[in-house]
Amino acid sequence: MHTPRKFMTQIWAANNLTSYSYRFNVVPNGVSHSLGADHLKEVAFVMDNVEGVGFVQKGGVDSFANKPENFKELAKLMTRMWSSFIYHLDPNYSGVKSVKWPPYGPVEGQNCVFDANVTGLSYVEPDLFRAEAMQYWMDNLVTLFSR
Repeated sequence: MHTPRKFMTQIWAANNLTSYSYRFNVVPNGVSHSLGADHLKEVAFVMDNVEGVGFVQKGGVDSFANKPENFKELAKLMTRMWSSFIYHLDPNYSGVKSVKWPPYGPVEGQNCVFDANVTGLSYVEPDLFRAEAMQYWMDNLVTLFSR
């Protein structure tokens, strides 16, 4: 999941196209800590679905059950930032006090990290998460996939 994200954001940034990148660092209810914050676990947060609508009714797990109140605060923040991006093409008009989410840069890309375990619920970090392994995949894309 992260390699294609990084690959595309680097290409967009190199071509002066604005994009925003994030890392979701939250383990919701029903997910083991050994699995971590895997693909699609942020959807309930992005949609501010703190009631579990659609998840619980279909036999799924409420991502927010037995979790601290700041999980709901993070959902509000994420929903507003996504809405701001949809309307303004910039996530920073959310109306919620948060870290400024920078566009991905051509020299040093940065991620906004959404994390219910920190004060402020978000922070910015250099895009170095598993950098060496991702660079290997990006450098060897043609060789690895024969295309």
